[in-house]
Amino acid sequence: MNYCYDSPLIWPQIDIPKEEIFVSESKSSVKPEEIGSLTPANTGSYHLYRFVHAFEGAECSSVVFLHTIPGYQSPIKERMLYSSCKGNLIDSLTRHYGIEIQRKLEIEDFKELTSVFLIDTLHPKEVETPLSFSRPKGPAGRGPRRLIR
Repeated sequence: MNYCYDSPLIWPQIDIPKEEIFVSESKSSVKPEEIGSLTPANTGSYHLYRFVHAFEGAECSSVVFLHTIPGYQSPIKERMLYSSCKGNLIDSLTRHYGIEIQRKLEIEDFKELTSVFLIDTLHPKEVETPLSFSRPKGPAGRGPRRLIR
């Protein structure tokens, strides 16, 4: 059973009193800009999003794990549970469901989550490193190094 390929957006949540993770919702056609409107602003959440896009003329499908951090608007216990369960959830999704996650992102504000942002994150531009100054070699034949005391 591979949820991520049936629907592009899966919304796993934590039931705080029971301390259990469950899938609360899944959506069929969602753009990255629309995810923020589906998520409450004052609670933490996870999202598993399959981002289908074109890059350099090829059709790409990348799975992105989003961890929403609402700042200090949510209770401490909720923030701690979401932070501490993230690794186990990703491990479980990878091992048991065979979902290959290309990027893991922590987002505080959904305004920054756009298609352009995801493309830049998934396919970073190569940065050319400028040639740095290399120190010239000293004159040859000075003999072995001496220890001065």
